[in-house]
Amino acid sequence: MRSAAERSPTQPFELSASQIDISVVCSDFDEAVGFYRDKLGLKVHVDLAIPEKLAVPSGLAPAAFRHLRLRAGNTLIKLVGIEPPPDPVGVSFKAGVRWLTFHVTDLDATIRDVSARGVTFLSGRLEGLAGAFACAQAPDNILIEFVELYRRPPA
Repeated sequence: MRSAAERSPTQPFELSASQIDISVVCSDFDEAVGFYRDKLGLKVHVDLAIPEKLAVPSGLAPAAFRHLRLRAGNTLIKLVGIEPPPDPVGVSFKAGVRWLTFHVTDLDATIRDVSARGVTFLSGRLEGLAGAFACAQAPDNILIEFVELYRRPPA
């Protein structure tokens, strides 16, 4: 562990892992599990029941909740199921988490394979600034962006 003097002056803490986890509070837990686990094929890392004695004082949630952690590379997407579930988020562009990006090696194969599992894309392949990408709609109006970075900038 590095001393406080050795740490970055702009980041006052040291990460213990090269990953971050993201939690998605679900308005329809079963629909979200069906999308992330069954349609995207993410593997269940762990399924936990978080008790009220941890959820409430920490500020994580107003009650006990289910916490299904799914692995996506070095990242865990943590689906939160709570009773009663919160209302769904509107479809308009708002503050907060808007999309999750998955970096893939073959965008066309990804579009084909996840489409075959029932994922709906908002468009086909688009050529972006740093790579090709396509976005799909996930539950609770989260976009799933699949990106294949260019090996070299296009001509």
